[in-house]
Amino acid sequence: MELIAIAAVTKKVVDVIGTLALEEGYRLYWLREQMEWIRRQMEKMQSILKEADAYPTSSETLTTTRRQIRELVYDIEDIMDKYFPKLASHKAKGNDFLCCLSNCCTAHELVLEIEAIKGRVEEINSAKTTFPTCDIGSSGHDTIWEVRKNFLYGDEEPNIVGFQDDIDELKIKLLDPKIAHDVISIVGMPGLGKTTLAKKIFNIAKVELAKDSPYDLHFECSAKVYVSHKQNLEELWKDIAEQVGINKEEMDANHVPTTLSAFLSKKRYVIFLDDIWSDETWDKLSIAFPNKPKIGSRIIITSRSRRVGRYAGGKKSLHKLQHLDFESSQKLFNGLLIGETFSPTLKAIGQEILTKCNGLPLAITIVAGMLRQRKTNQHTWIYVLQSLNKDDQLSKVLDLSYQDLPFYLKPCFLYFGLFPKDHEIRASEIINLWVAEKFIPLSEQTPLAEDEGEAYLGELVDRNLIQVVSRRFDGRIRSCSIHSLLHSRCISLASKDNLFKTWSNIASNSYTSSSVRRFTTDGSSLSQFLSLERQALKIRTLFYLKGSDKLSKKHLTRVLREFKFLRVLVIECPELPPIFPKVLCNLRHLRHLKLSGNGLEKLPKGISSLQDLLTLDVRGCPSLKLPNSIWKLKNLRNLLMHEDMHCSVNATLWKVSSESDRVISCCEST
Repeated sequence: MELIAIAAVTKKVVDVIGTLALEEGYRLYWLREQMEWIRRQMEKMQSILKEADAYPTSSETLTTTRRQIRELVYDIEDIMDKYFPKLASHKAKGNDFLCCLSNCCTAHELVLEIEAIKGRVEEINSAKTTFPTCDIGSSGHDTIWEVRKNFLYGDEEPNIVGFQDDIDELKIKLLDPKIAHDVISIVGMPGLGKTTLAKKIFNIAKVELAKDSPYDLHFECSAKVYVSHKQNLEELWKDIAEQVGINKEEMDANHVPTTLSAFLSKKRYVIFLDDIWSDETWDKLSIAFPNKPKIGSRIIITSRSRRVGRYAGGKKSLHKLQHLDFESSQKLFNGLLIGETFSPTLKAIGQEILTKCNGLPLAITIVAGMLRQRKTNQHTWIYVLQSLNKDDQLSKVLDLSYQDLPFYLKPCFLYFGLFPKDHEIRASEIINLWVAEKFIPLSEQTPLAEDEGEAYLGELVDRNLIQVVSRRFDGRIRSCSIHSLLHSRCISLASKDNLFKTWSNIASNSYTSSSVRRFTTDGSSLSQFLSLERQALKIRTLFYLKGSDKLSKKHLTRVLREFKFLRVLVIECPELPPIFPKVLCNLRHLRHLKLSGNGLEKLPKGISSLQDLLTLDVRGCPSLKLPNSIWKLKNLRNLLMHEDMHCSVNATLWKVSSESDRVISCCEST
């Protein structure tokens, strides 16, 4: 996230340097020097962060350095947003002498601000020399990997509940020699039970088939290994070779992958590779498997990424694991607490627990384990219910997928936490927000940022972090959602990295409101937020969702005055004032505006001053008539209107297309 913030600030600095060089001549050469200094420092910060990626994220030194860099970049962005509009407005007034004088005064104030941060830059640069040089690769997730490894190699039969249809389908793929595909890819989000199901299928392959089986097939050798995120290829190859029956002397005398491939080419084998994270890992492992295996041989893999499963075995190899239905969830829950007796009150709390687990077997298993360790009474069960999202083991399992994301996808994923839990989100809306937040660069070199956003969203879906709710006629994603437990992790991780805050984050911790960059709230908590001693003058994004019955014009005016650096403003409430406050026109940095609520009839004509506005979404305002001045918004890319709304300009009637949320079609008015 810090890298994305640096990239955005660097681009802004480069643009400013070009403008100063072109328009101001020699008069502000000293300001250009300061801008060049900032650009150089941003490049250094970028280098530090890339180097830091080689070290464990749990390092206190690195955590502090990342926080310092993030705060530095935010402060530089604040300085630029504060002063450069002043320089531009002075120049626009026209009087050369006064313009020059005003520009010089503003520039002098700006340089003083920059001088004040130079000491902080030195502190960050010095921290680079104190990065840890040992224990690289250690992680708080090692315990989770060890638990999974022990489960995989254990002899106990996995506890299978709710997967009978999956087992029946996978048995066909496993045992029918007519099926040419030798790879079975079991994919799904973390915690769904991929390893449990795959282990069951692997065990089926190892036992002798029933006499009435329609399949005449048996496996001559087998192996199972836990690959994990930190695989040692040599050890994995040796482990597989030993399990399938190759003696150590052969392994020592020859190249292990070559020996293993030659041996397996003569056998009908079943090999289980648990937890493959990337295409590259599969490429490295698969050189030890024969290109032309004996008919009926199978490789079973599990992965959190649908893309990896498809890459390893093709589309037909995929078996996407789904969440348990409520009946199966309850059966698993009761089976794990066998011998316990539940009162009606405890049964009711148990129902709430299962609802919160949302069909995730890992969550149900962890909660049942927590309950077994405590007394069976109402107080302890309520405690477990409230602490479900805070469980350390569950959090670590979910966080593994987050940590594996490339840096550009991390803020895109966490952004889902700004929306309410269990909310269906339009794909076009989340992509437009990413563009507005500069998570996706928008430039002449990338004119189709929305297409890039679709690729980002598709990768999150492939990694099973986001669920597709519906698709368009051409297969593109129309809407999506996020699992409730992942939603909670988004909020927690975003708060930790200061991507955004909720009111509960701020109320329960000692955050200073001035450090908040993005805030999601309802009506009541927004009032409380504004009542803090230090109001969030630096806030860039405000989600005002599920507000009170009516948002008064007075309250709305105060909000817009307080958050004058807003880039994204989303307001959804039952009723808006008939005329939107004119102070909206002062939000010169606004790039995304969404309004939803009955009663709104007019936007201020001065909305044309919002020249950075990319998206105007007023689909939720059925009574609104747009002013013709919106056609002066030269950078507007997306105008989204209610189906009954229209806006006339030069005898042309514009209406939003029914098939695309971002294409505006026009037809001649009659």
